[in-house]
Amino acid sequence: MQLVSRAHPTLTYAARSDSAGDFRIPGVEQGEYLIGFQHPAMDSLGLSPPQLPLTVLADHPQRTALAIPSARTVRAAICHSSPRDSSALLVGSIRDADTDAPVSGATLVAFWNEIVIGPGVLRTQRRETPAKTNAAGWFALCGIPYDAPVLVRAESPGRASGYLELNFPPMGVVQRDVAMASDSAAIAVADTAAPGDAEPLRRGTARLSGTVLTADRRPAAGADIAVWGTTASTVTGDDGRFGLADLPAGTRMLEARALGFAPSRQVITLASHRTATTSIVLSERVPVLGAVTIYGRKNDLPSQLLGFLQRSHSGVGTFITMADIAKRHPYWISDVLHGIPSVHVGLSRGPGTLVTMSRTVGFDPELGMRCRPVVYLDGIEWSSGSEAFQLSDGGPLGPNFASMPDEVFGIEVYPRASDVPVRYRDPRAHCGAILIWSKPPLKKQPGK
Repeated sequence: MQLVSRAHPTLTYAARSDSAGDFRIPGVEQGEYLIGFQHPAMDSLGLSPPQLPLTVLADHPQRTALAIPSARTVRAAICHSSPRDSSALLVGSIRDADTDAPVSGATLVAFWNEIVIGPGVLRTQRRETPAKTNAAGWFALCGIPYDAPVLVRAESPGRASGYLELNFPPMGVVQRDVAMASDSAAIAVADTAAPGDAEPLRRGTARLSGTVLTADRRPAAGADIAVWGTTASTVTGDDGRFGLADLPAGTRMLEARALGFAPSRQVITLASHRTATTSIVLSERVPVLGAVTIYGRKNDLPSQLLGFLQRSHSGVGTFITMADIAKRHPYWISDVLHGIPSVHVGLSRGPGTLVTMSRTVGFDPELGMRCRPVVYLDGIEWSSGSEAFQLSDGGPLGPNFASMPDEVFGIEVYPRASDVPVRYRDPRAHCGAILIWSKPPLKKQPGK
C-alpha cells in the first residue's frame, strides 16, 4: 500500500497487507492524499493500480477499503463483452523458462471441441483461438468456453510450451503465466510415424521430484507418473514419492494415474539444470471394473459378440461392457480407456487423443517406454502397431463413431502382445491390442 500527499508528492507512506488483506499506516500527517496498492495480480490482469482520494484528519483514525474490479467488470473491459456473455477470459504473461524474460510477439492458442447438431448430423468440431503477447509478454484471450476442459499452448519461433489443460468458471477470469523453452534447451527425441498427428517427444536437462497423495493425505504407492509431451514416466514408491530427469524446460502438464482413482493433472513449470518440486493429489475415486457374469438360455447376438462375452470369463485382459460405459457417461471413447492399467491416453496435434500402452520390454526411440497398440473395429484391423491411432472425430473410426460411445457394445484391452487372442494377434506387432465392438443393428419388427 502507498499513501502520497497531494500537496507534497515527496511525502509518502507505505505498508504491506497481511494474509487477511488488512494493513495499518501509523503516524500519518493531516492532509489530502492519494492511496493505492500494487500486486502481481494487477500486472497479470493488465490493470493499472487504482488511486483513490483520502482525507486524513488529526486524531481521527481513518479506515478505507481497496479492491480490484470484479471478474465480470474485468472481462467486460478487456473483451468488450455483453453482460449476457457467459464465456471466460484467460490472462497472463509468457516468459522464457530459463531467464524469466518476457517474450513479446508470442502466440497463446486455446483448443477445444464443440458439438455440432443439425439435420441428420451429430459430430464434434475442433475450435481454436489465438492471442498475441505485447511488449511486456502479456496476453488476454477472450471467448473461452466454460463447460469443458480447454487445451492451451504458447508458441513462438524456436520455442514452445507444452499443452496445458485448464478449466474455466462461467464469466470468470483465470490468470495463468506460461514459460517456454528454446529449442536449444530441449531436443526432440523423434517424430511419430504419422507426421502431424502427434507432438514430438522432447528431452532436456530439467528435473522434477514430488509426492502423490490420496484425498485423505496418504501416500499413493504404485501410481503412474508422466509429463505430457516427453518420454519421462515413472512409478511412485511406497512413500508416494517420485523423481523424473531429462525433462524439457517450460510449462507443462503433469499427470498421475492409479487404480481406483480418476487421473489427476497439474500444471508445472521447469527450468534447465534445476530441480522443481511438487505434490499432486488423487482426489476422485472411481469404481474398479469387476468380473462380468452373463445369464441366459438363448442369445441372438452375432458370433463376434458372443466371442467377446466368452473371452470376458478368461481372466486375461480388461473388458468394458455397455453397462460400464453407461455408468461413466463418456463423451469420447478415449474417456472409457482412462484409468485402465498400462493404457495411456494423451494429446494429439490433430483433433482427438492418441492411445499408447506401456512397453514391457525394449525401448522405442519414438515413444520411449510406450508402444502403439493394434486396434480392431468389429474384427477388422483399423490401425497396426506401426501407425498412430487416434480416437477422434475424423479418425480411423469414421466421422461420427468416435464421438458416440453409446454405439459401442464392448471393448477388450490387452496391454501385452502375448495376451492378445490368437485370431487377433499381429505377428508384426510388439505391443498389445484394443478390440472395439459396435452394437448390432436393431431388428425390424414384423409389419414395420
